[in-house]
Amino acid sequence: TKEEETVFECPKALPLFPNLSNTEQTVVILFAFAYMGIVTFLFLRLYTYLDTQNTKWWSMLKQSWPFLGILYALSGIFNHFVNKEIVCITPPNGTWNWWYMPVSEEFQLAATGYVEIIGGLLLAFAGFTKWAVTLRQQTALCLFFMTIGMTFANIYMLTHGVWAFEMEEPFPIALHIVRFTVQGLWFSNLWYMATHETLAGISSICGDTKSE
Repeated sequence: TKEEETVFECPKALPLFPNLSNTEQTVVILFAFAYMGIVTFLFLRLYTYLDTQNTKWWSMLKQSWPFLGILYALSGIFNHFVNKEIVCITPPNGTWNWWYMPVSEEFQLAATGYVEIIGGLLLAFAGFTKWAVTLRQQTALCLFFMTIGMTFANIYMLTHGVWAFEMEEPFPIALHIVRFTVQGLWFSNLWYMATHETLAGISSICGDTKSE
């Protein structure tokens, strides 16, 4: 006989802005993406400046970026094993009066989880392999756009106060800002890896001495 499955219920939502209309929430989304876009742009401008300096520490730091792939893979594994909880921060169809996905929230989580695992491992492998530049660029670009899509879950947390675990108080706005700042940094690193042939201005781990 099959055991009855316990019905899973998401934790109670604690919205920061409980009285916002769908239109006002959409404005919040636009501001959030605008903020992340500005942060991404500023980091990329900083990277361009540091490239002109061609210092050894900056060269070594860039070469560590493919380790982001390991973090993506770990994130994918995490999402796969705590699927029931993470689904609570996935916006359902009808959210904001315009959000629609043709597949279920569970399918979205499974699909993005596998993309994170496979893409993350490919990024880590290609990032440290001299002959796999194109693979690293394409993988970084894929993860860049996938991360933009996944960002709607973080924004859903902001507009609706949802969380994957029980919380006694709403998630502070300051922490949302920190999260979006880190995502801007994340976007800039992925975009840099997707648009540059080499991650080292002086020398690479693989022994490439060609400067961009």
